[in-house]
Amino acid sequence: PARVVPILKACSVLTLQFDKLVQLGCWAGDQSATFSLCFKWVAPLAVIPLVFAAVPFARIVSWLLECIPSARAQRYAPLLKHSFTSGVMFLYMLWQVYFATLTSNCFLIFTCNRHPNGEMRVAMYPDIVCGSSEFWLYSTGGACAVFVYVILFFVVSNRALQNVATSLKESCFLDRGSFEFVTDGLRTPHIHFNIYGAFKDVLLSLVVVCLAHDATSQLFVSAFLLFFWASGVLYLQPFDTPGSNLIEAWCSA
Repeated sequence: PARVVPILKACSVLTLQFDKLVQLGCWAGDQSATFSLCFKWVAPLAVIPLVFAAVPFARIVSWLLECIPSARAQRYAPLLKHSFTSGVMFLYMLWQVYFATLTSNCFLIFTCNRHPNGEMRVAMYPDIVCGSSEFWLYSTGGACAVFVYVILFFVVSNRALQNVATSLKESCFLDRGSFEFVTDGLRTPHIHFNIYGAFKDVLLSLVVVCLAHDATSQLFVSAFLLFFWASGVLYLQPFDTPGSNLIEAWCSA
């Protein structure tokens, strides 16, 4: 229904579909594959300077609130004193929350499907012929996006988890150290569980790439992976609250 369309457009920001949210095509005409792919690959990086610019701005606002002779202002002022460390934590949490969407966007260019005319073309962008010079140019960008959003995530997460493991060992499992936010919400025996979740998201994206020509197989294999994941969550109970485990399993199923 037409009345639902604005709501869906507003919700598109939750999956980082900013190109649909802002409707840049209204000014630039129909969005080309170059514009769309570059936006999906580059736009998320804009969050980094925005977050670090927000930290000093929040400190200024906090200082202004402290100057106001009001009990309410004095109460809210300390809440805005954020450090650059909290900015890093926020960026990592965003990276983790939107990892599935970022991974899907990275592999879009590699989903080749047979067009009715017999040529292999990119499923999302049928104007691009797989194997052409244009395709290899876009593939280079896709490979760079995979490195930035996928491989670096595993590298950063692995180093952080090594630090957490060392802190737990030195403190007799009482303290997770400065990188505790990487394992937030997880029970100590399952501090690596978010890595497994990210690996699951990569597998789902690879299923779409490898089985782009067969939608039925895509659905079957994806359903199997998600059922296996939901069963593992219910069995292992990796999160520290029963509700979190139930939500994770329910969302996967």
